[in-house]
This record gives sequence, C-alpha cells and structure tokens, in this order.
Amino acid sequence: MTDSLSPTQCLVLFKLLFCEETPLQSKIQPKLSPKQRAELVNLGLIRLEPRTGGRGKQIALTDRAWKWASENLESKLMMSQSATPVLEAVLRRLSGFLRTRSLNLADFFDNSAQVQSNSVALRESVEQQIRHAYLALSEGRLGQMIRLADLKRALSHIPSREVDETLLSMQKRGDVSLQTIESMQQTTEADRRAAIKILGEDRNIVYLEK
Repeated sequence: MTDSLSPTQCLVLFKLLFCEETPLQSKIQPKLSPKQRAELVNLGLIRLEPRTGGRGKQIALTDRAWKWASENLESKLMMSQSATPVLEAVLRRLSGFLRTRSLNLADFFDNSAQVQSNSVALRESVEQQIRHAYLALSEGRLGQMIRLADLKRALSHIPSREVDETLLSMQKRGDVSLQTIESMQQTTEADRRAAIKILGEDRNIVYLEK
C-alpha cells in the first residue's frame, strides 16, 4: 500500500518529481535498499529503464507517482541533506506560480486571496493564461525560447491536453512557433513528457511571436 511508504521512499519520490531527475539506480540519493526500490517498482511508482548510451539502469517516475504525490504532500520525509534540493525546487516552482498569477507570498498564506485568484484563473481563457505564463517566464519579452516543460509547470492547474490543443491552434494562426531542442543531450525527461508531437517529431520549446 502506498500509505505505508517509509520517509526515505517518500523523499526519493519527491526528489525525482520536483528535481526532475532520472538517476542511475546506483547513484540515487538518498540511497534505497534493494527491498525499498523493489517496493516502489511493484507499486507502480517508479520504473527502471536502460540508460541511453551507457550501462546500468536509471530510475524514472510513472504517472501513478504523480497522482501519489498530489495526494501525499504532507508525507513525513527523512532527515537528509538530499531534502535541500527538493526544497529549492519547490520554492522555484512556487515563485513561478505566484508570478503568473500576480500574487505575492502573503497572498499564498491568505486563503481568501487564493480563492479569488483561482476564480480569476477560471474566467481567463486557456490562451490568455498561456500568454501570461509565457511572458512571466520570458520576463515580458516575445520571441524568447521557453521550454514547454516550464510553461506547463506554470500552468499545472490546466490539463496538459488543453494546453497542447490551444498551442496548436495558436501555431496555426502564427501566434506561436513550436520547435525542437536541437541537442538530445540537453533534452530532459521533463522535456520529453511535456512535448507535443507534430508529424512524428517531439516539439518541446515554444516561442510566442505576437
């Protein structure tokens, strides 16, 4: 059962998610015992994949792990230096979340402000929210390369399919340009998950043209 995960297993899952890591199973921090790793595999929360261009297997999160994380944000975590990069990653995402909604940290702790912000977001069209999120990530400039993974992270309250459909519609009008990261070495697991497939090719970066 996923509610019986140890603090070490919980920290590993959150680190893989928030830090967007796909480490070799021998290099993962904090370390998992073979039994702990097998439990996560059997629960369908992680999978072991052959490493591209090398030996060994790397650990990747599954869709089920994302669902688990959404339902277990209050899980107890082990005391470890490995928690530091997780906190840093969470704070970066919180910063982007607040920026795209024109909120400050005080608003985050004010439930009424959050409710009001959610109501405004619901009234805005998906295209408007895409434009606001893009400009927040690009510091207000058009024509800047933005990773789809970063854009979708800022729009995590909108189903990915709706974002994809809206971006494709905007591209047909010439409002955006969806392109591919040229170097495979620069492509992360998050880039692959966020990509929009066009003519069999993953498009994982976006330029807002107008």
